[in-house]
Amino acid sequence: MPHLTARGRVEALRSVRALAVQVIDSLTPQEWASASAAEGWTVHDVVAHMSSTQRELFGPLMFMVARSNDIEALNETPVKARRRWPDARVAAEYRRWAPRGHRLLKLTQLPGLGSVPVPMAELGRFPVRVLPSAIAFDTHTHLYHDIAPVLARPLPPPDPSVIAATLEWMMLVAAAMGSDLPLPEGTAVRFAFTGPGGSEWTLRRTKGTVIAEPDPGCVVAGTLAGAAADFPAWCTHRKSWRDVELRLSGEEDLVTAVVDGLRVV
Repeated sequence: MPHLTARGRVEALRSVRALAVQVIDSLTPQEWASASAAEGWTVHDVVAHMSSTQRELFGPLMFMVARSNDIEALNETPVKARRRWPDARVAAEYRRWAPRGHRLLKLTQLPGLGSVPVPMAELGRFPVRVLPSAIAFDTHTHLYHDIAPVLARPLPPPDPSVIAATLEWMMLVAAAMGSDLPLPEGTAVRFAFTGPGGSEWTLRRTKGTVIAEPDPGCVVAGTLAGAAADFPAWCTHRKSWRDVELRLSGEEDLVTAVVDGLRVV
C-alpha cells in the first residue's frame, strides 16, 4: 500500500483537531472531573496534556523531550502545572494553540525539511515530517480510548487519514523501541491492518537494528492481521491484543512473541 503522503498527514491533523474541539467544548463540569482511562489522569488532565503539547510544539518543552529518557514522566510536568486551572482555561488553551500547532507542523512537510531527524526521548530519532502523525496518534488515542469510553460518549468513526497517520507513527516507534524484540537477524513479520486507513507494514531486523517500513512485499516469517482501528488500544496496552480479533499466520510462535513484546507510549 502507498506510503502516507504529506497531504494525508496534514488532513489527519485537521480532522482530529476538529473532533477534539467538539469533544472539549461539549464536556460538562462533572465530565471534566471524571477519571479517564489514562492511569492517574482525569479528563481535565488528558485535555491539559493535549493543550500543552500543542502550545509547546517547537518550544522549550520540545528541547526537554529531545534530552529526556522518560517521556511519560516528562508529560506529567505540564499536566501538573495545569491541574488547578479552571476547565475553561484549559479548553481555551487548546482552541488557541491547536491551530497554531497545525500551521507549524505543516512546515514539516516542506521538501528538504521533512527528512531532518528529531530526537524524541527514549522513543528514538524520527524524520521531522512524521511529527504530524505523532500528534494525530496522541490526540486520537486520548479521545477514543481515554475519554470517550469512560464517559460513554459515542464518537464518529475516525477519519481514515487519522488512522493512517496513527499507524505510521506507531509502527516507527515500535521499531525504534524494538531492540529487544525476538526477531532474528534477517527475519521480518508483516502487520496487515484492515479497514479504513489500513495499511501493511513489516518489522524486520537487519544489521542488528529493527526497522519498520510500508510492506515492500518481502518474504516474511509470519503475519498478524487485524483491524487498524484496534491497534492504538492494544499496542499501547490499554487492552490486551488477545481481547481483539487478530489473525496470526506463518510462524505463529514467533509472531506471538513479537506482539507480546510490543508497546508504544
